[in-house]
Amino acid sequence: MKWTLVLLVASSLALGGCGGTSGPGGPPGEAGRPPADVRTTPFKPALPVSFTSIELGYHHTCGLAADDRTYCMGDNEYGQLGTSAPMQRCKGGAYPCSPTPLGVEGTARYNQMGLDLRHSCGLTADGEAHCWGFGEGGQLGDGLRVSSPVPVRVATAQRFRAISHGNAAYNTCAIGLDGQGYCWGIGQDGQNGNGTQDVALTPTPIASNLPMQAIGVGQGFGCALTESADIYCWGQNSYGKLGTGISGTSLVPALVAGGRRYSALAVGGQHACALDTDGLAWCWGFAASVGSSAPVQGARVPQAVDGARRYVSITAGFQHTCALDADHAAWCWGNNLGGAIGDGTLIDRVSPVPVAGNLRYQQLSAGGVATCGIATDGALACWGSNPYGQMGFTPGDP
Repeated sequence: MKWTLVLLVASSLALGGCGGTSGPGGPPGEAGRPPADVRTTPFKPALPVSFTSIELGYHHTCGLAADDRTYCMGDNEYGQLGTSAPMQRCKGGAYPCSPTPLGVEGTARYNQMGLDLRHSCGLTADGEAHCWGFGEGGQLGDGLRVSSPVPVRVATAQRFRAISHGNAAYNTCAIGLDGQGYCWGIGQDGQNGNGTQDVALTPTPIASNLPMQAIGVGQGFGCALTESADIYCWGQNSYGKLGTGISGTSLVPALVAGGRRYSALAVGGQHACALDTDGLAWCWGFAASVGSSAPVQGARVPQAVDGARRYVSITAGFQHTCALDADHAAWCWGNNLGGAIGDGTLIDRVSPVPVAGNLRYQQLSAGGVATCGIATDGALACWGSNPYGQMGFTPGDP
């Protein structure tokens, strides 16, 4: 357990130092000329592959391509790109990285991806889970504490139908074919939802028999949308990010307050958002990320996102959130120090603002300090911070 504590403190410090965003409670974004690695409006990178869906981690990106393969780009310090192929180095030569999408090694083909800060996972068509990257806290689910630059099979006979999108979570959660939730990896804040604070080296059932339809993990916590349209959260409760209105950690799933019925869930670093069954957005947790004015200590229960706009999908990055409206136009709010809002500025946005460019999107994914989407013309479009090439162009300090 002592080793786990040291790991999380070091990782938390790294978040503030790599990628151009502040941590919770840090300085707000400011207007000004963006750094060379920042794009404050959507751009379409010239890539050798065409993506059909996209998933962002903190400093890396993976996508499913038209040729049925998975490709990743960005930071590869721990092997999270899923390949041992030679590549350039970023940050003054300190870290391996690739601004060009590289094929994930192995014969498996994935139809879902779940990325986090330093590792990646994929689900095959028959629900088998594979993970790669940083594994010293059990994040790969293979029963070991070993990192791997290529996919390894998660050690379970269980098949899954959904896998978590993570934001500096240090663990992964997934939903079995029967709706049961499972988590593996670091557990010291109760983020595995199994009633303990232990590391889980293989998928461990969440302490709930409620069938789940969507699941996400953030920094020290997780949330799930049940088939009955409720949301439950568990783990560490800083900024009120469990949404229960009650202070304190919960080692098992606790019902989010408000009595609403929800249709979609997005979990950020220190906040969570959801769409109710009417398409209205609600958020709770870290004040700067919830889409409306909130107490500085955070929104402890779900509060309505400004604008009363109806959305069809929602995605959360570390401190920002984006959603698509019924016309498939993109709107974002929250921390904008790295340009992740996409409105042409570096100004934090309390309320939703339209993403510049008038593009329409099939799908969006928000990462640590960047956002990408698949436009309706099939092209990849990205905005935000690119220190490791995760948006598909060479970083300014290779």
